[in-house]
Amino acid sequence: LNDAAAGIGATAPDQPAGISQGEASGLPAIEGRITASYKTLATVWVAGHWNEVDLNGVGTDGGDDIAVSAIAGGGKVSYMGATLAAVGFTGKNTGALIGNLVQFGLGPANEDVSATGFWVQGGFNVTKELSAWVLYGQQTPDEDEAKAAQFARLKNTTTNVMVQYRDGGYGLSLEWLNFKTENATYTGGVFTSSADAKVMPIL
Repeated sequence: LNDAAAGIGATAPDQPAGISQGEASGLPAIEGRITASYKTLATVWVAGHWNEVDLNGVGTDGGDDIAVSAIAGGGKVSYMGATLAAVGFTGKNTGALIGNLVQFGLGPANEDVSATGFWVQGGFNVTKELSAWVLYGQQTPDEDEAKAAQFARLKNTTTNVMVQYRDGGYGLSLEWLNFKTENATYTGGVFTSSADAKVMPIL
């Protein structure tokens, strides 16, 4: 269990230990998903999620409630050794769902933050054991809303290339992975500039 005394709601006198920020509103999350598939050739799906998070903690009144909502969809097609898969989402305050570049909160402007994101992956089986894969993904909060909430990260892109050899339960791969993140700078609580930061490729 999370120790609430060390996180959100730490200053709330009625905040009991063991209540996480996701549970603090006391309301259940609502989530649904529909999937359709045709044999092993194609699969498509769509899902929705809603929950509420109380940043003040249990037992404390205030206006710091965050409504978390998101709609996501995706699909996969596999044919003659080739595979193409993609997922996209749009939502609001998705930090609780590991979205919004994992930034959680309304910021000093009490601003909801919308975001969109996607990833696309393609692969091909050269032989039964040898395959090659490419992935590209991007996540972008609404720029104006993110700046009002003083988000430290405004955009992220991920690129991945992999060659893999699998035989039974064993596998060996050569992989190149790169992250590029646009970080924001604030002075006196006001956005001043942004710059890209790259994580060196991982081989």
